Amino acid sequence: MNKTLPTLAVGHIALFVRSLGGGGGAERVMLNLAGSLASTGQRVDLVMGRWSGHLADQIPDSVNVIDLGTPIAQCAISSLLRRPGDAAALAPILLSPGAPHVLGAISALSRYLEREQPTAMLSA
Repeated sequence: MNKTLPTLAVGHIALFVRSLGGGGGAERVMLNLAGSLASTGQRVDLVMGRWSGHLADQIPDSVNVIDLGTPIAQCAISSLLRRPGDAAALAPILLSPGAPHVLGAISALSRYLEREQPTAMLSA
């Protein structure tokens, strides 16, 4: 039995990762996926919270790099908290030293999605 994969006709795909400096597994998968999708003629944006990490030099030339350049989470928290009660309820988690760095990317990622309007987005 000879199976062929269906043709992907999405057009514009965004892949979001915090950076390319984590443990390497998810980041490498996203790089491989980005390259494979771009090779099929899709427009692929690799959207990163911050362009950094040991895999940053392995991004395929056919993939658009979007560096959100986000600060650490604590610098962006105020833009996420809209109601006065939010800050009190979430402050112990969001302002702790171990707060996920990616939280700082939320505002910039929202602006990117509004501006570029990709057909689909995947995140690791």
